[in-house]
Amino acid sequence: MLTPTLVASYLAELERPSEEGDAVLALVKSVQGSDLWRRLLASPERYAEVPFALSLDGAEVGLAKGPTLLQGTMDLVFREDGRWILVDYKTDRVDGDLQPYVDYYAPQVRVYAKAWERLSGQPVAEAILFFTYPGEMRGVQVG
Repeated sequence: MLTPTLVASYLAELERPSEEGDAVLALVKSVQGSDLWRRLLASPERYAEVPFALSLDGAEVGLAKGPTLLQGTMDLVFREDGRWILVDYKTDRVDGDLQPYVDYYAPQVRVYAKAWERLSGQPVAEAILFFTYPGEMRGVQVG
């Protein structure tokens, strides 16, 4: 359970102002109250902060053709009804239309989906961008 004391300790470790504590607690409560969180808790298998390094032809992911090494960290992957769901959290403060942000981040999520398929041998069935501000999800077409 996340407590104000734990948040204060974490902020101190990150050398962040203690005044951010209330906002951090509110954000965590918002995420934990989401439909995504409920789905995640019901999942029999879930992985957070999954690092990867993927060697491929850059053209596979919309980059220049040729050998390319991509490295990154997937925020969250979980299994639901036998299918893999990939989630990428975004902390942009968005007021208004989310679509420009979805369009901007979609290529990154597609790379993560490709990396998960290579790592696990199974495709991602659903990819989600979870915008912590304003606490909304948007799907990204993969595959």
